[in-house]
Amino acid sequence: MAALLEQKLPLQPSSYIPMIKAIIVEDEPTAIDALKEEIATYCPDIYIVATCDSFVEAIQAIDQLKPDLVFMDIQLGDGTGFQVMEHTAWKGYKTIVTTAYDNYAIKAFKTDAVGYLLKPVNGLELLSAVKKALGPITKETTPVHATAPAKLTGNRIAVQLSKGILLIDTDTILRVEAEGNYSRLYCTGNEKHLSAKTLKDFEDILVSFGFIRVHHAHLINMAHIKRIITKDGMYAEMSDWESIPVSQRKRAQVLALIESIKV
Repeated sequence: MAALLEQKLPLQPSSYIPMIKAIIVEDEPTAIDALKEEIATYCPDIYIVATCDSFVEAIQAIDQLKPDLVFMDIQLGDGTGFQVMEHTAWKGYKTIVTTAYDNYAIKAFKTDAVGYLLKPVNGLELLSAVKKALGPITKETTPVHATAPAKLTGNRIAVQLSKGILLIDTDTILRVEAEGNYSRLYCTGNEKHLSAKTLKDFEDILVSFGFIRVHHAHLINMAHIKRIITKDGMYAEMSDWESIPVSQRKRAQVLALIESIKV
């Protein structure tokens, strides 16, 4: 069954990029999860409104939800992605083909697909394909006047909160967690702060201070990791004793960083 309304649309876009509604057509759950994670990390202004695992469900969802963008697997249990593109009544979407095979490229571009990604999808290649797809799409956008977290002198950043601007030393930030279109900062002394900026905004400024995105919803300070737990997956246990999940795609990177400082 198609999973509809995967994400709620935000109150406002996080930049001047148009808000893009997208559907994932894919019959492998692990591939869906991996693609969602890459989209959340590299293309946060894309909102997945449905995932479909069959030819019939894909056509119904596309015609009903009228997406701007469809990430289309080729081999489905009851048909192909090419058949989906052929039979949808709604034609106002761009298609990015996602497949484990490299022999569909010519046919994909003959069907007006704007992108062709091999699984597992690479984040930078995803971003390039999405930028190419967004060109012809024109949607009303709302400028955002609030600034992203700003880097100050030393290790401090300025974060806009509802009651004013917080000037905070990055050494005191344990982690940042996504809460919908907001982010919550967890700091030393059991302090918590909610910001209207996205996790991607914080990632852009905090990576230079030793932070790493370990999951689509978690950005952590490497200096506050107490230990790495590798039983039943991977978790980073932080100095506040919270265990933060490390996604499968980030595990090798986290382990490499740990190895680089091991004595």
